This record gives sequence, C-alpha cells and structure tokens, in this order.
Amino acid sequence: TSTASLCKLATSEGLPKPSPAPGPPRETGTSSAWLSATTALTEEELAQCGSDQTAYQVFLARDPRAGDIWQAELQKLHTERRTHLDEAKSLGEELVQVKETMRKAQAALETLKARLLEAETAASVDASAKPRAETLRTLLAGEEPRLNSMLDEKRSKYNSDIGRLKELRRELGHYELRESKLKASVQAEFERWQTVVEERYPLEIAAARAREAAAEEGGGSEVGGDSHDETTIDAAPSRQFKMALQVIKDF
Repeated sequence: TSTASLCKLATSEGLPKPSPAPGPPRETGTSSAWLSATTALTEEELAQCGSDQTAYQVFLARDPRAGDIWQAELQKLHTERRTHLDEAKSLGEELVQVKETMRKAQAALETLKARLLEAETAASVDASAKPRAETLRTLLAGEEPRLNSMLDEKRSKYNSDIGRLKELRRELGHYELRESKLKASVQAEFERWQTVVEERYPLEIAAARAREAAAEEGGGSEVGGDSHDETTIDAAPSRQFKMALQVIKDF
C-alpha cells in the first residue's frame, strides 16, 4: 500500500473505528479496563501517533500515572539526589580548605622546630646565640600545644567529613537505582500502551506512520531525532552537578 493510499484511507474513514477492546495485558500491573480507557483515542490523538516521540506525548496525556504520579515521584527523587550532590560539593570544598589548613599548621610547626635546632646548634659554640635559642624554645613551648590541638581538631573534622561523603555516595547510588527502575517501568508501560493502540487502530496508526515517513523524506519532520523519554531529567548535567560527582570520586 502506498503512502498516498494510506493517507487517503485515514482521512476518508472519518472518526476512528477501533477494534474490540484489548484483552488481558501481557504483564501484570495494568488492568484490561485501564488499557481500554487510556487507549480510546480521538482522531486527533491517533494522528499524533506516527512516531514514538509524539505517541509518547499522547501516552503522558492519557495515562495520569505516567503524566502526573510517576513524573512527580521522579522529580522528587531527582530533587533529593540533587540535594545530596550539593551537600557533597560543599563538603568537598570544606575538605580542601581543612587539608590546606592542616598542611600550613604542620609546616609552621616543623619550621619552628628547625629554627630552634639551628639556634641551639649555634648556641653550643657561641654564647651570644643563646638568647635567640631561648626565645625560640619559649615560643615553641607555647605554640606546639596550640598547633597540635588545632591539628587534632582539623583531623577529626576531616575524617568526619570523609565518612559523610562515603554515606552520600551510597545514598546517591540508591537514588540512581530507584530513578532507573522508575524510568524503566514508565517505558515498559508506554510500550504496552503503544502495542494495544496499534492493535486497536491498525489502519489509523499505519496512516499516521505513513504521513510521518513522508514528512521525514521531505525534510519536514523535526521530531525524529529527539528522545521521547520525558522522564529523563537534566540530560546534560550542570557544571556544579559534575563537580559534585567528581568530589565524591576524589574522596
């Protein structure tokens, strides 16, 4: 059957004449009555089922679970995951600062000890160097406990933050798994819905696809290259998002 013939057939039939309501679904979870209701499409909706991308939009509009309930749940998961990523990024920045503070404190302590050793060596052969050695000894006696205390405090915070980052990594893994499962469920429901639509309106779907094919051949379709998966959020992660992921990997 040619493209022109299919298009003529679709327009000459008037309102779509569906086949009998679908039988039991192939998988559990979606009842026959539900599929019968959500696949009862208008002529305009059938005309939009020429490609997976546009058919998916009809599916979202027809099935409130996919269009509203599941999408809301997916958005909630996404928001929680983003919150965890923001926390990871903040912790990562703090860890870098704490590590640098620890390095400087340790370097200052080692420098002070090196100067004291140098002054004591000089004082052992030159009495005039003894006052400087004594000054440095007094300074080290006061600074070393303070610096060691600060190092212990920073080290404790560093270890605590590292532990929290590991927790965040595990929790993010759980969120990603739940998102993946939910997206797979929505996709499976769409494919089941689409199969029933095709069985129920074979002529109308064939005509819609013929029009889509003709439009693509003529260069008039702008839909074919886009993904129909509306459940995918932030397909291109922001720079901040990527930085947070890198923080978790680094620590």
